[in-house]
Amino acid sequence: MDDLRKNVEKIRGYNELLDTYSLHQFIIHKGKAMRETPEFVSFKRVAQEIWGGVEEVIKALETLLTRYFVPLAYVDGQRLMTVASMEMASFSKQDLLSCIVNEDQVGSLIRRPGQRYKGKDRKRRAAITIQNVFRMWSNQKKYSRYRRHLSSVVLIQQVWRAYASHEDLRRKLKAQRQQQHEQWEARMQRLQREWPRIKANRRVIIHVPSLSIDERFRIRADNFAVKQNLQLSRLCGIIDANVDIVYVSPFELTSEVGQYFMKLLQLGGIADPVTRVKLVFPEQATRFPAHFSLTTVLLYSPHCLRRIRRCVKGKEAYLVTGMPGQEDKRLAMALNVPILGMDPLATLPLMTKSGSKRFFMRADVNVPTGTYDIYDEDELIFSLAKLIVSHIEQNVWLLKIDYDPFGTGTAIVDASVVTALREIRREKKSPEYWRQPGTRDNAARMIIAELERTIGKLVTPLHPEVYPTWQEFADAIAQFGVVIEAAPSAIVGYIRANLFVEPSGEVHVSSTQDVILSTASIHKRKVAGYAFPQTTAPYEAIRGASMAIGKVLVDDSVFGYSSVDYLVFREDKTHVPRLWAMALHPYLTDSASTFAVFHLLNRGALNIHTGQYHLPAPAASGVPSSSTASSVSLKLNASSTRAAGSATSANLVLQEATHLGLVSLEKAGAQRTYAVNEYIFHPNVSTMQYSSFFHTCRLHGVCFDVERCFGTIFMLADSLTAGVFGIICCGDTASAALGFLRTALEVIGREVGTQALTDDLRGGGDCESGNFAEVLTVVRTLTGGKSAKLEKIRRLRRGN
Repeated sequence: MDDLRKNVEKIRGYNELLDTYSLHQFIIHKGKAMRETPEFVSFKRVAQEIWGGVEEVIKALETLLTRYFVPLAYVDGQRLMTVASMEMASFSKQDLLSCIVNEDQVGSLIRRPGQRYKGKDRKRRAAITIQNVFRMWSNQKKYSRYRRHLSSVVLIQQVWRAYASHEDLRRKLKAQRQQQHEQWEARMQRLQREWPRIKANRRVIIHVPSLSIDERFRIRADNFAVKQNLQLSRLCGIIDANVDIVYVSPFELTSEVGQYFMKLLQLGGIADPVTRVKLVFPEQATRFPAHFSLTTVLLYSPHCLRRIRRCVKGKEAYLVTGMPGQEDKRLAMALNVPILGMDPLATLPLMTKSGSKRFFMRADVNVPTGTYDIYDEDELIFSLAKLIVSHIEQNVWLLKIDYDPFGTGTAIVDASVVTALREIRREKKSPEYWRQPGTRDNAARMIIAELERTIGKLVTPLHPEVYPTWQEFADAIAQFGVVIEAAPSAIVGYIRANLFVEPSGEVHVSSTQDVILSTASIHKRKVAGYAFPQTTAPYEAIRGASMAIGKVLVDDSVFGYSSVDYLVFREDKTHVPRLWAMALHPYLTDSASTFAVFHLLNRGALNIHTGQYHLPAPAASGVPSSSTASSVSLKLNASSTRAAGSATSANLVLQEATHLGLVSLEKAGAQRTYAVNEYIFHPNVSTMQYSSFFHTCRLHGVCFDVERCFGTIFMLADSLTAGVFGIICCGDTASAALGFLRTALEVIGREVGTQALTDDLRGGGDCESGNFAEVLTVVRTLTGGKSAKLEKIRRLRRGN
């Protein structure tokens, strides 16, 4: 028993030594591990803790060696435990071979071609492999084809679903827009049908003074947002007690500007302007580029749209826009209100010079000699040559871009320098001779040949800041077209007639104004202001032409506000004054809207026979003399007698009602005129405080006399920090109104200078010079001499 115990101890000691010092290498013979050897048993004892993983590696080795008919392989147990501890889902051939001690011999066998196909069933295994490869290739090819077909089917389905969804959305949008259009048309027809009732009852007018013009013009416009806000004078429409106004400004007005206009309305006799005027602005205005039109920004401002809808809910309302565009109709449909005017898309052709000429010819109104609807350089040269031959006495021709909302697309052609025309004139033939077909064609060919060579040198753009060269002007011709007009040599002046066509078909000439032009060029037409009433031509001629145009407007269902520009000139031979209709503006212009302020402050009436404006006749008990009349500057204590005078007032601009005229011309009061410039830009004004600006003006007598109804009113489009303001000056004569305008401009020029500060003085950055100095120069030229009122104030100050 002791011997047995000793033998067992010896065996146990041997096993312990074997477990400690053995390399734990075991043999895999013909794909089977020899598990009965002491080495394998010892290896199993050592790897007991991870034996599950070790067993998986052993089986993977057995499978690999069996597949390749490896007769003998020595396995390194230590390396095998390392691989097993990796806990991989599957083992690569390289990992398994790394566990074999005789890896070189085993690897050479495995890499030997055909090694797998030995033994008695080698043919079966080879056949199986061949079948597997073929089936793999066949299935792979089928699968690839299936994937291609599937991707094509998926793509076709995606495209079809997208197309079907797109078409469905288009149909829905088209149906929705058609429904909205039909509803809008019904509202427009209702406005025309029920206008007499609507204008006599309570209503809300939504004013959106948007410049919805082509983007290319908006981008290069200076102070575009401010220019969209030049018609705050529309607020004066609440002179009609039945009117409430919602005014949409392109930006948030400061409290100073809002209070200023509320005081102005109170000065005009409106008791509660705050309750009847709602000033709103698009809340998204700051998030869009500065050149976006007000209507476009408003369409993307849901809060402002909801606020406007609340203001007009359950009330008669309509929309008054600015320069029309296609987005104005979208806005009207979004607000569910009609537009006081025609379809904006149908209005756009009237804004072109070619469309205006066709319209004037239908009205049998004289238009400038020339041609229109020209869209390329060759056609321009051909048409210009024909006109030169037909009018050999004409020296100057004007090229005007057909669509030119800001009036900067004008170029001059001096025909007197054309060599072919000089030779024609030397022959001293009569104009009738050159109008003969054969002679005319030969002369035209000569002129065309010369124009083709020299057209770039003959054409001089009048606004080089917009069109520096002929090539840029020619590009604009290709985009917008051009018209050719003869330029009279003896121009008397320009006139603007402002019309209002009621939806019921009645036509009114609300005012006529002389256009005050810059003295830089008689053809450049840079406007420096307007003077009412016009004195350039007989009023009967202007009214007759305007009424004829108004009748055609009615025939074409163009109602609402319109303005017509006329040119008055004298013929070279007879010196007889002639009148040409130059342009049609089928919208409420800035100059037309200023008449509302004038009418609010004077509460008089327009004589429809003379075009003059008269105050109400004084009461029998007399009126305060001019010596006791108080001079005020937008104070709240407006005279109560001014409000009482509204009973005899004519309903004019911004009061879409019938013109009453004067009840009795014999009882008419004093005549009143006004001069206005709605846009004066002086960067230096931004340096003045709001209170100090008006205090300075009052000290120099720049104010408005409520009792005598003359003086100066400032029109603010923004805070003074923008440097932009407007001026309306009322007087009993045109010279008096211009005198007030000159005094106001000179007072401002004395405080801030007539020229803008340089970049260095302003601290760097771009600084526009503005138009203040130019306007002041024009007004000084018209008035002549020194400002009498300003000199009188200076003498009084020196005397004190």
